[in-house]
Amino acid sequence: MDRLEGNRMITPLDIENKKFHLGLIAYRRKEVDDFMKNLSTDYERLHNENIELKEKMIFLEERLKQFETLQETLQSTLVVAQKAAEDLNYTAREQAERIIKEAEGDANERKRQASLQSEQIKKIYDKVKIENLAYLGKMKGFLKNQLEVVYAYEDELKRGE
Repeated sequence: MDRLEGNRMITPLDIENKKFHLGLIAYRRKEVDDFMKNLSTDYERLHNENIELKEKMIFLEERLKQFETLQETLQSTLVVAQKAAEDLNYTAREQAERIIKEAEGDANERKRQASLQSEQIKKIYDKVKIENLAYLGKMKGFLKNQLEVVYAYEDELKRGE
């Protein structure tokens, strides 16, 4: 069998249409024809399988490219998601720290206000205590005077007897 035009592969039709010239020693035509027919059938089957496999390979290469693209997309999405999670975590931490500082500031201000109120109440208490002691002193003096009047009256009544 001679090759046709350069590197082109022999087709099943080429095998089927191939004619041999008779030389000095001849083969039996029927044996050659039967062999060529079997060869052509087998070659056609292999040729068709080869075409199917090439088509499958092209399809699979395209699918592989799709999966590679999907993988790249998923990886970039994952990177974006990780970055978003880190940003959210950072923001949440900052917000928590700010809330804690505000709460501490509020607590300190309330403590300061309570301390001021406590001092004011203590001053009022001390003032009321001093006023009560002064009032008690006056009451003692008044009662002492009244007792002296009572004792004097009692003495008068006893003398006048």
